[in-house]
Amino acid sequence: MIIDLKTDQGLAGAVRTAQARYEADYVGWQQRVAEFIAWVEGLDRDGRADEAFQRALWDDNPISAVGMGRIDVSAAVADPAFRDWLAEQSVQPLPADQDTRVRHLENIYAGLQERLRRYCRRQPHLKIFRVLAALFPDDLTCMVDMGKAERLARALLGARHGAVERHLLIRRRLDQVLGPPSADPQGKAERM
Repeated sequence: MIIDLKTDQGLAGAVRTAQARYEADYVGWQQRVAEFIAWVEGLDRDGRADEAFQRALWDDNPISAVGMGRIDVSAAVADPAFRDWLAEQSVQPLPADQDTRVRHLENIYAGLQERLRRYCRRQPHLKIFRVLAALFPDDLTCMVDMGKAERLARALLGARHGAVERHLLIRRRLDQVLGPPSADPQGKAERM
């Protein structure tokens, strides 16, 4: 049976089915993500620029595994200018307007790609998206694999979207169908 995720009923049913099927694995992951989000949210700009924090953000982030592509970002994390730039970006208020918000987050994504080229032979897309998800848990999903995120966005929305935009649109669609999540780290992890 094919479920139409473009309908409210189809999406709500798919979410219920997935939660029931994966509940045992999901609870532990969700708790680790909620604790990580709480830690990140509790840090100010200087705390987010700290090298130990950035190592954890890039390499020990529970939002998603990095799969087979373990791209080393340690040289970037060791650079205070890189850490300062990312910390500054992460504490700036996000625009309320959704289109402006998308562009703002896309600029951060592009800025990360540009800066990481100096340190990495290959672009660490998965790591970038899990970092962005930890820093902006109200807007991004845990779908850090670009291909899977694109397939989900197309199933939900029926069109192609940019790498960052699809996350915001997926989250917006889930919020429309399921209602807004609670604003605490546990609610953010659950929706993610």
